[in-house]
Amino acid sequence: MTGIILGAFMMHGLVPGPLLFQTHGTIVYALFMGIMLTSVMMLITGHFCIRAFAGISKIPKRLLFPAVLVLCVYGCYAINNSMFDVLVMIFVGGLGYIMKCWNIPAAPFVIAYVLGPMLEDNLRRSLLMSGGSYTIFMRSPICWFFIAMFFVALYYIYKQQRIAMRR
Repeated sequence: MTGIILGAFMMHGLVPGPLLFQTHGTIVYALFMGIMLTSVMMLITGHFCIRAFAGISKIPKRLLFPAVLVLCVYGCYAINNSMFDVLVMIFVGGLGYIMKCWNIPAAPFVIAYVLGPMLEDNLRRSLLMSGGSYTIFMRSPICWFFIAMFFVALYYIYKQQRIAMRR
């Protein structure tokens, strides 16, 4: 959820960081107030409409899925009046289906998609500061700490997979 919010901030020109509240404080606080108000409204709406919403689960999938697909295509086209957006939606939907078939979780993909541009910008910035030398990532103790944590995480992932393979 946090990665999605950070990605949305970056898409709208709000740079996440310590100065976000100083430079764009009114926008951020308005967003937070909107999120709180929306949560309360969803609680009230959910309380009174739960029976009607439960009826949706009784609609046969052969009718529900095409209706949802039509609404998705319509909404995707309506944003920019562009068939390219619809093709991107179909491509990403196919990619999601393949990921589901291969049991690849979607959350890491979404996080990488949202945070990837920020990683790329900061990598480029740090390489410019160091004159193109990758040793900038090994100069301070905090860098060594994160490198060590990376290898510890890889070790535990490897260990978990070995345990799962034995079962």
